[in-house]
Amino acid sequence: GSKAVLLLGATDEYDPGLDQPKPEPPVSDYLSVDFPHEDWGAPSGSSFMVDARFAHDNLSETAKVWEVRVRTDQVGETVVLSFPLSDALPGEYPVTLVDLQSGDLHDAVNDGDHAFTAENVESYFLLVIGAASAPEEFSLLAPADGSVIGNLSVMMSWEAAVDPEGDDITYTLYLGTEPIDPEAPPEPLAAGLTSTAFTFEGEDETAYHWAVRAEDALGFRTWCSPVEFTFTLSAPNPPSDFHLLSPLDEDSLEVGSTGGVVILEWEASIDPDPDGDVLYEVFLDVYDEAGGNDFFSAAGLSFPTREINLPDSMGIETGSELLEVWWWVRAVSQEDTVESEEYWVFYLLPSLGLAENTAPIPSQWAIRSLYPNPFNPALNITLTVPRPGDATLRIFDLLGREIYRKHLPNLQPGYHHAVWRPEGPTGVYFLRVTSSSGFQTVRKVIYLK
Repeated sequence: GSKAVLLLGATDEYDPGLDQPKPEPPVSDYLSVDFPHEDWGAPSGSSFMVDARFAHDNLSETAKVWEVRVRTDQVGETVVLSFPLSDALPGEYPVTLVDLQSGDLHDAVNDGDHAFTAENVESYFLLVIGAASAPEEFSLLAPADGSVIGNLSVMMSWEAAVDPEGDDITYTLYLGTEPIDPEAPPEPLAAGLTSTAFTFEGEDETAYHWAVRAEDALGFRTWCSPVEFTFTLSAPNPPSDFHLLSPLDEDSLEVGSTGGVVILEWEASIDPDPDGDVLYEVFLDVYDEAGGNDFFSAAGLSFPTREINLPDSMGIETGSELLEVWWWVRAVSQEDTVESEEYWVFYLLPSLGLAENTAPIPSQWAIRSLYPNPFNPALNITLTVPRPGDATLRIFDLLGREIYRKHLPNLQPGYHHAVWRPEGPTGVYFLRVTSSSGFQTVRKVIYLK
């Protein structure tokens, strides 16, 4: 091994009486120490020592720093660095060895030997001669230790560390799913941070450990105290899917038997979160025979049923004409929502003595409604059929290419419903409807994002 001796009488020039020449390492079983620092002057030459001070330096108020690189082929073995200091070295001149791998500080004045395990062929240290100390202890702030975060994004923050010498401080943030060991920390999440906050996007239902290490300009390091906090990310889960129950799709209700009052029922939606409560919003879109439209919604419903009085709730006069009513339900829990699997339609028949559950026969072929338009994700199409026959639905894009076709055979007089769920890009499309009796019409529809 090689040792450097610090003497107060040393000069910047190589002195054979005071300085030891730098040895060349042998082929094996070697340990060499050198100071690859610009102040050294000849890192690969024969000079192995330099005066730590300039003539005007007061090392009790400032410090000189050298990088120390240790090479050895004895990886995994214990290496001892020895720093025999001259008895003439003033006591107010600290000499500190900073282990750049572990962040450990070794006081070479009170203990001239520093033992470490050579984890790699090369190990790196800082030799600091003069007044220098690590940043003061600091604490983690948020999220509080043991917190459960109700989303997948979290901002971590900590106190600003103070350096006794007033050096600038940078921070290294460590985060993982296992406890953080300062002696063998994981790969950092972020390094060289100058702020005291960092935002992280994590995985749902995952517990994290995190810690921060402060480092000053000399490489002196201090871990937060306590060493780590933990938090768990647990984003709220949406309520479960559910189906509409009653009235059934394309059902017909006679106003004379209901008085314009309709009872809507649907399946209950379940919130998988333990503290989640599901509330419902119900929506009705009503069309009359003249094409008039009224919309109604009710929110904050606790149970999967709602009685709707159309005359009272919507100001709609029932009993004199056919009403087409589209309805659907949305389940809401905190910020999560899910809509019913279906958009259903039912008909309120006028009180004209018609047979129960029989809609009035339309007088002509027509597209009665396209709902909604613009739409996403599905377009509901209602046709009026005056006599038995077939119909064909065709969808074209702006280039005139047919992208969808559906044949509706053997339609009986009345109202018939079809649904188009696009699989292509959003945009403007054209719906063309033709019948076996020669009817044809084209309507523009818009598929939104």
